[in-house]
Amino acid sequence: MPRAEDEIYARLDVSAVRSIVAERLYPGRAPQDPLPPFVVWRRISGQGMVALSGPLGADSGRFQVDCYANDHSTVVALAAAVRVAVQGGAPRGMWAECISEIDLQEPEIPALHRRSIDFRTLYTQGD
Repeated sequence: MPRAEDEIYARLDVSAVRSIVAERLYPGRAPQDPLPPFVVWRRISGQGMVALSGPLGADSGRFQVDCYANDHSTVVALAAAVRVAVQGGAPRGMWAECISEIDLQEPEIPALHRRSIDFRTLYTQGD
């Protein structure tokens, strides 16, 4: 896993988020029939930053973090914990900013609530 993905996971793997989802943090996609609440996160885009002199040793990117729960109040609390954790995590080479947050409906599972959060990131490349 590239460094940016490791840092996103480390920021999600905190007590405020774990107290809601326990071990249910999934990169990419959730397993079949997961027990809510849970979080799915993925890298949406990314690119190395360059100048005329060459690579700058930093990347920019976007990450999407989807929060799922059986009720609206839990998904709101989970999304708030995720937003604080990702934006306010120890800097360890990454800056993150929430650029959008939206409630979405899952047509296949209408009782499941989903809040999707997009983060813009800047991070130094790993060694």
